[in-house]
Amino acid sequence: MKRKRLMPVKLYNMEAYRCSIDEMCIIKSDLDLDIVEISDENWNEIRELKKNKQEKGCAVYYNKVPIAYAFYRLQGSYDDFFKISSAVCVIAHVFVKPEYRGHRIQGALFYEIARRVSSEFGIKYFYCMIHTYNKKSMSGVRKAGFSYLSDYKCIRIFGRTVKKFKI
Repeated sequence: MKRKRLMPVKLYNMEAYRCSIDEMCIIKSDLDLDIVEISDENWNEIRELKKNKQEKGCAVYYNKVPIAYAFYRLQGSYDDFFKISSAVCVIAHVFVKPEYRGHRIQGALFYEIARRVSSEFGIKYFYCMIHTYNKKSMSGVRKAGFSYLSDYKCIRIFGRTVKKFKI
C-alpha cells in the first residue's frame, strides 16, 4: 500500500473580511434552526461533520440533526491564518452540509456567534478569512454585514503558517 506524501509547502489565496457588531445584519434562515454552543455533551454529534475538536463554537441543528458549525477564536487563541493580538473575534472553520446550503444558515450562524461573543466578552469586531475560490461564502459574509479588508497570500510549510495576518 502506498503512503501519502505530505505537501511540504502550500500556498493559500485568501480574502480577509471585517465587521463590527453594529454593522452585523440580523439574518434569519428560512429553516427552523436551533443554534447551540458546542460542548462536551454534543461533541460526538458534531464530530461527524468536523474531525478536529476546536476551542469554542456553535452548532446548527435542524430537526434535531446537526447540519452546520462554526468555531471562533479570541485574543490569545491559536488560529491558522490570523495573529490575534487584540480584543477581536475570528470566526473560522465554518461548514454547512451541502444539502442545506442556500438557506442563509451561514449568516444566521455568524449573527448568533457575534451576538453571544459580544454579550459575553464585550467584543466589538469580528474577522474571517475566506479562500478566493469560495465565491458563495464571500457573498454570504457580505450579506451578513462583513466588509472586504484585503487580499492575503499565505504560505504554510509542513502545516505551519509562515506569516499570519495581524489583527
